[in-house]
Amino acid sequence: MPNFDGMRRDLERKARITGTRTARDIESRLRQEGPRSTGNMANRTTARSTPSARGAMIEIRVDTSYAHILRSGQRPHVITARQGGVLVFESRGQTVFARSVNHPGAQPRSWWDDTLRDMPDMLQRNWQGVV
Repeated sequence: MPNFDGMRRDLERKARITGTRTARDIESRLRQEGPRSTGNMANRTTARSTPSARGAMIEIRVDTSYAHILRSGQRPHVITARQGGVLVFESRGQTVFARSVNHPGAQPRSWWDDTLRDMPDMLQRNWQGVV
């Protein structure tokens, strides 16, 4: 009966390296192509690979409260100050105070979906690059 231990170890090593490289590629792409006004979202974007029973698992995290809003978009809506307070913001270089404002809404941004769509190609390229 043949011994497949060496082949199994090689495949596990190749899967770990592929997972690590792919996680690095995903994180880099999400940081570069994601919406950016302050850089906070890019700084809170991580991807990591961890070994699993089947090779490797890649965990991707964009740790902000608003990433899902940017991905999905928003309908126009009213923003109202809490408990009779006042909203304070900058507009055209001036400080503005208001009890409510009409937000115009926002179109969905596709950086997340584009990256996930290209993930199989990243995995294949990284798998083929491991010797």
